[in-house]
Amino acid sequence: MVCSDLLQRRPDVEKTYCLRSSPAFLSGAKSFHCVTEAREVVERRRGKAGRLSQALTGVLKVCWATFNLLYTFSALLTGLSHSPRPDKAEISFSMSDNTTYSAYVDHMKAFLKAYDKQRQSDETKFEDCGGTTNTPQTYKDRGELEGSQGVRKACRFDREWLKDCSGLKDDTFGFKEGKPCLIIKLNRIVNFRPRVSFVIQDHPININLLTAIREEDAKNVGPVNFFGLGPGFPLQYYPYYGKLLHPNYLQPLVAVKFNVSVDTEMRIECKVFGQNIAYNEKDRYQGRFDVKITVRS
Repeated sequence: MVCSDLLQRRPDVEKTYCLRSSPAFLSGAKSFHCVTEAREVVERRRGKAGRLSQALTGVLKVCWATFNLLYTFSALLTGLSHSPRPDKAEISFSMSDNTTYSAYVDHMKAFLKAYDKQRQSDETKFEDCGGTTNTPQTYKDRGELEGSQGVRKACRFDREWLKDCSGLKDDTFGFKEGKPCLIIKLNRIVNFRPRVSFVIQDHPININLLTAIREEDAKNVGPVNFFGLGPGFPLQYYPYYGKLLHPNYLQPLVAVKFNVSVDTEMRIECKVFGQNIAYNEKDRYQGRFDVKITVRS
């Protein structure tokens, strides 16, 4: 190999070591000397690239370990959120004035579009996970997070299961009659498997959701109705594999419909229960939330 060969293969290497010489350089000992220097440069660069590759591999291993550790800790920071979700933790409206609740309704309609039945018709992307009766089941295992299965299917969740709060029969979600609905979900956490802490109504495979009302407000609220697959979040919707591996994933929902006295302010707390779900007094959406509801005539 001579400098002309290296010049064609690695012009960036040769710029320093070969192009300084005259055409006569390409013969004799000087040519050999040039090729030797060029090879040394190539070897040095290969050595640096190898060390860089090893260092990068080490960094990636640390990052992956940190990634898994963060998700382990995030399991303790399970967020509970709802639609509609106003800027402040307060829902206030007048039954006789639809402009006072139209923003709430629009938010809920937009949120539930992903749960329309026609959007879940693709059999290559969605599957039924509740059996023939659409009931809560145990975890739906789709392999290891680092496995080779590729993109996973998503469990269907039909908004019809939310019944009075589905927006299909009543497109105001109860606001027009002064009985507003809240649609509640657990925030997504990759590879998180919520564990049941206790059983309600013979549903051992639900992460249960309860509402609490202040004692002084109890006289101002009627029955609270829950809609969905049981009184909480069914386990077959877990784990979630992330945006890349689970792009069509739908979180299970619980709808709660309140029967509130008119012209009365009422504060309600919703709380999800699970063995690996914790709460934080400084974060009102960690495993629970509270909202103030005021219905005017």
